[in-house]
Amino acid sequence: MTDSRKKILLVENDGFTRFMMQEIRDTLGVSIDISASIHDGMIRFKSDPGSYGVVLMDVNEAEVDGLMASQSIRGLQDPACENIAIIAVSCDERLLDDGVLSSYGIDGHIQKPLTPGEVMALVDRYC
Repeated sequence: MTDSRKKILLVENDGFTRFMMQEIRDTLGVSIDISASIHDGMIRFKSDPGSYGVVLMDVNEAEVDGLMASQSIRGLQDPACENIAIIAVSCDERLLDDGVLSSYGIDGHIQKPLTPGEVMALVDRYC
């Protein structure tokens, strides 16, 4: 991956999902920042929002609701935040309603577990 491509930011509290994303990242050679909490993910994102092409947001986060965190990204006063793709990630299909998600500024969803093919499709589309 060249330096001109944007990164993926995964915000995920589940250790197994983070481990699998690390394996996908290392195998495919794509640029993915992995945060274990909404707090850490927001710090990373706010420090350089223009470096990200897509945010994968776990909507089942324990400390802060992933839906509200996505809405918070949309409310940031940085032009880079307006066009960033935010994709909801969950293993619970009931939480992946496109109508509800779009009301929080979320552009789509992927059901866990994420596959290397899905990650590459995100890179090709957004990064």
